[in-house]
Amino acid sequence: MIVDMGLPGIDASSFQRRVSERWPRLVGRLIWITDDPESDRAATLLSSDVHLEKPFDTRELLNALRSVLAAPA
Repeated sequence: MIVDMGLPGIDASSFQRRVSERWPRLVGRLIWITDDPESDRAATLLSSDVHLEKPFDTRELLNALRSVLAAPA
């Protein structure tokens, strides 16, 4: 799941909590997108191994997708 950390009305940790409650198999398969360095720290705190900073290119996105898909379910 690709998630922009700038979601209106919900912070990243609340979003991750909701995902883990509703779709626990997706935890660890989130790719966080951010344009704010502060959000990069939030992604790390959320134990997300994969995050991209805007702007990113196709190669970076494909590498992130490969990383997430290669992770154990």
